[in-house]
Amino acid sequence: MTKKNKDKKYYLRSIIIFGVLAIISILIYARYVGTTGLIVKEYIITHEKLTTNFDGLQIVHFSDLHYGTTVFLTEVEYLVNQINRMRPDIIVFTGDLIDNHYDIPEESLNDLINAFNEINPSITSFMVRGNHDQNENFDTFIQRTNFKLLENEHQMFYFQGNTPLVIVGLDNPYSGNLDISAAFDGLNDEYYTILIAHQPDVFNDLENYNIQLFLAGHSHGGQVRLPLIGSVVRNYGSTLFHDAEYQIGDARIFVSSGIGTSKYHFRLFNRPSINLYRFSAQ
Repeated sequence: MTKKNKDKKYYLRSIIIFGVLAIISILIYARYVGTTGLIVKEYIITHEKLTTNFDGLQIVHFSDLHYGTTVFLTEVEYLVNQINRMRPDIIVFTGDLIDNHYDIPEESLNDLINAFNEINPSITSFMVRGNHDQNENFDTFIQRTNFKLLENEHQMFYFQGNTPLVIVGLDNPYSGNLDISAAFDGLNDEYYTILIAHQPDVFNDLENYNIQLFLAGHSHGGQVRLPLIGSVVRNYGSTLFHDAEYQIGDARIFVSSGIGTSKYHFRLFNRPSINLYRFSAQ
């Protein structure tokens, strides 16, 4: 073998080894580093329907905990601490509490419930079911925490005045019980309306309803995001809306990238996050 061929073979082998090591390094980073380091994304919410009494209202939104994947009690306690530090008025959780593939021990379920009961909003907390929440563990969680489960229904709440905000919660399509018309029954277009749902693509079924703010999860932001490409994994129910923010007509849409993982326990260029919405009257 000539020296030239030996050099060529050496360089080819070096490239292969480098490529394999690079892939392994990326996988290790995505599994053990990318799934940590909770960040807070802050947004200012304005709208002509927001009267001055809503100036300063703060809503914290988080989603897709998937307890038992990359999230356990330590991560939940840190999450609760970060939420309380922001002094929220309203808490919104848009589903997928415990991962379907995790058989949670009773003691761990009790710890999770106790941790969530430490969340301390000044007004109240709302929740909708995700596709991982059709089980007895979730029902127990709802019974023993202060979160109000909205299943195709709405509630009004007040902040520093007599003008209410409306929050509408939809059941998850996987349950077979999604009923949008029931959720909006009796509402009119007078008040600023927030809709919470697990799957963001349900927004396409809401064009005939009054919505100014739409909060969802499910997409995990694709879990892996690449420059110029964006989200890599697009699950059913979040193929249309999988990025962090959209504006469609009068509605601002926010899709939480979530806390945990599902199927593949990796995150790349997409740290776990929670959203903070600061309301400002125009």
